[in-house]
Amino acid sequence: MEMELKRVFLKREEITVEEKRAVDFERNRKYKKIVSSINNIGMIEPLSVYREGDHHILMDGYLRLKAAEELKIKELPCFIYQGRDSYTFNAMRNELSPLQESRMLKRAISKGVDEKDLAAVLNVRVDRIRQTRDLAENLIPKARELLESNVIFRSTAEQLKRVTEERQHKILEKMQELNNYNASYAKVLVMKSPDELMRNPDARKAKKSESSKNRLYTEIKKGSEEIEFYSQRYKHDMKELMKQVVFFRTLLEREAASEYLSQNYPQMVKDVQKILARSETEVLS
Repeated sequence: MEMELKRVFLKREEITVEEKRAVDFERNRKYKKIVSSINNIGMIEPLSVYREGDHHILMDGYLRLKAAEELKIKELPCFIYQGRDSYTFNAMRNELSPLQESRMLKRAISKGVDEKDLAAVLNVRVDRIRQTRDLAENLIPKARELLESNVIFRSTAEQLKRVTEERQHKILEKMQELNNYNASYAKVLVMKSPDELMRNPDARKAKKSESSKNRLYTEIKKGSEEIEFYSQRYKHDMKELMKQVVFFRTLLEREAASEYLSQNYPQMVKDVQKILARSETEVLS
């Protein structure tokens, strides 16, 4: 069972870098972007370290660490592992919860940071910034709690926001019963919701109609593409079969070759002649 990691704050001097990287900090664009991101909204992704005596050895986050040094940040968020062997990339991805990220973006925007600048720094679209900023809106307290603790993720929360508070309670009860908080399961439960429990039922009706048209168009297009593919494949196979038929027929019509093969491989010659006869029939038909 994978151990749950918690974020702790360590002083810069408590973190040791054993494997330094050759980075041109003046020209490295990724580093500049990290500096800008931390300066505007703080360090979203903690460093990954493991304890060794009184120090903590850095395993992931060298550029973030150097950026924090440049910005003179004294305490840094970290995930502490038991040892180097316990560190995995997937475990490292336990960053801030979506709700924490939402609060950080709101705080940055309230301080005057432009949404477009944030999008550029985080390398996402502006609408993604707005979705994250407004993530907690229209969610019941229980959903926010689960989002805060990373039990449910952004995609699940986005599905829950499509229904009323009453329906959110029912959906979360069903998800808890099965211990399944997957977004795809949430989407199924939302789709089963009656119109009166949807926040925007008219949009769903329009989406259903448009979705049906798009699905029909997609299926027709896919069927046409498959027909064209197999038609071309059949033509290609027939062409190759004709080449092989001509080759072996020509080979067996040569007296020396036919005599040699008949004496040394009589059964093979019979089998080839049967295949040629059947193939010629199929090609002509």
